[in-house]
Amino acid sequence: MKRSAKVCLGLMSAIMLAMIAGLAAAQELQIPELYSGSVQIVGPEGTTISAPVGTVVAAFFGGNDMGSFTVTQEGTYGYLIAPKYAGDYIPDGSTVEFRVNGVTANETDTFRSGDVTELNLTVNDSVLPASSVNAISPPVCTSTTFSVTVSASDVLSGVGSVELYYRYSGGAWTSFGVDAAAPWEWSFTAPSGDGYYEFYSIARDRVGNVEAAPDAADASCTVAVSSLAAAIDIPSMTPETPAIVDVENVEDVSITELEINVLNAVENVRITVQEFTDKPAEIAIGAPGATYKYLEIVTENLSEDDISSVTIKFKIEKSWISSNSIDENTITLNRWNEDDNTWTSYPTIIVGEDDTYFYFSATLPGFSTFAITGRVIVVPPVTPPGMATLTVDTTPVKASVYVDGIPWGTAPQSRSVDPGTYTVSFGGVSGYTTPAPETVTLAADETRTVTGVYTEIPPTPAEFELNNLVIGPAEVGIGEVVTISVGVANVGGTAGTCSVTLTIDEIAVETRDITLAGGATGTVAFTVSRDAEGTYSVEVDGLTGSFTVVAPPPTPPGIPWIAVSGVIVIAALLATLFYFRRIR
Repeated sequence: MKRSAKVCLGLMSAIMLAMIAGLAAAQELQIPELYSGSVQIVGPEGTTISAPVGTVVAAFFGGNDMGSFTVTQEGTYGYLIAPKYAGDYIPDGSTVEFRVNGVTANETDTFRSGDVTELNLTVNDSVLPASSVNAISPPVCTSTTFSVTVSASDVLSGVGSVELYYRYSGGAWTSFGVDAAAPWEWSFTAPSGDGYYEFYSIARDRVGNVEAAPDAADASCTVAVSSLAAAIDIPSMTPETPAIVDVENVEDVSITELEINVLNAVENVRITVQEFTDKPAEIAIGAPGATYKYLEIVTENLSEDDISSVTIKFKIEKSWISSNSIDENTITLNRWNEDDNTWTSYPTIIVGEDDTYFYFSATLPGFSTFAITGRVIVVPPVTPPGMATLTVDTTPVKASVYVDGIPWGTAPQSRSVDPGTYTVSFGGVSGYTTPAPETVTLAADETRTVTGVYTEIPPTPAEFELNNLVIGPAEVGIGEVVTISVGVANVGGTAGTCSVTLTIDEIAVETRDITLAGGATGTVAFTVSRDAEGTYSVEVDGLTGSFTVVAPPPTPPGIPWIAVSGVIVIAALLATLFYFRRIR
């Protein structure tokens, strides 16, 4: 061999040795093993999906992280280098474990320094997703339409859908709808109008894990479009010092001050006061007497068990008292009892007055819905000699009354009339049957009272209609989740439960129940997946649709770069030898 050839071969060998030595030195004299392959996530019922982009696959030895790879193509990883970090060492023959987003995979590997290994990983996903409704701001909404947003997360497969639930004034929880894609947001339309609404959410991941319903609401707000409302935040309260809440800064709200005595220390309390002219729909019967206003007071982070007593101070316009012939000494604060659907009256005293208002105070055991009422002063007319007195009243509600077709006003009414025969009739009241007219004959100097008795009309039974079948996405890969939702409306007048059954290819898959108040609407959602290609027919109680499952494109095999590099080096060496042999 010529001297020049020997020099060239020596130079190339030195370069190769330097490269290998440099690689070994970077790993403290150990050549790593390279891993690549597929990553599949398996749900509790066998639903399998490809790991989403952003999933982190990590190799572990002896409980220590030996290197990781972040998935950039759904369902595949590689190359994962282990050990990757300077100073780490894995003895040949040792067992290497793998974790996917921190969850241990089902497969392991026996380590061989310098190997290039294709290892397909699967990981069982039993971790429930998590979600929470974000705080609604401002806490008092002056529109019946506002945005409700949810934050949701999942460790492995990712969040597939989120369902929003609400309840109105402490009633039954109702589904408002399902969002199948982030950002999780709804345009809430306040189905029951003005009042207090609470919210929570339930997330479902892409392989069928479903979040449990929380014990309490995540967020709340008060809708006040045709009513008045105020929200007051109290950082803390203790048994030693009563909390004094000033409400006078809210224009036209009848309550002026709340004094709250607590049995336990509480923090981050919110008190919402809402005022209605008409009886709230969820209250079964009206308060006794002439009603000035209905008040609803709800609390957050303050339970009935925390409260010792509450003193409510309020004001009433003198003009209302005089125009309705109310005796101000009969003004009473009444508290609604949800347990037995009755009103309880509490002693109420006059504490002051000015040119516009009388001011009152009452002490009660806690918060609820309240009614401010008073009694009408009935002054019997002075009946001239030879005349008769006719009084017309109604019960249990006060209604318009008529004598011989002439309106007398709202009951009770009392007048002097000539002796004779009269026909007394009564005006209609929504939700009640109208009493039949009565004929009464009065003699001179006779006093007679005619009372019309109204009977409440029972609401119509619950009746459900289904609408708006939504299937999304319409095309998915094998094992991927499809969300199927349908709207449910209770067109009856009472609350009830509707069972909704999902049928796929004429086979009943799942039945879910939804409870709705009379006139309320909600949404029922199902999540399904299929492991075979094809088009699947969907039927939900008469509503039909379909979705299609397609096979994923084949994943190209990984390129073993170390082996390729070795071939290139050997080819270069052989070419050099051949060249120098030719010129020799």
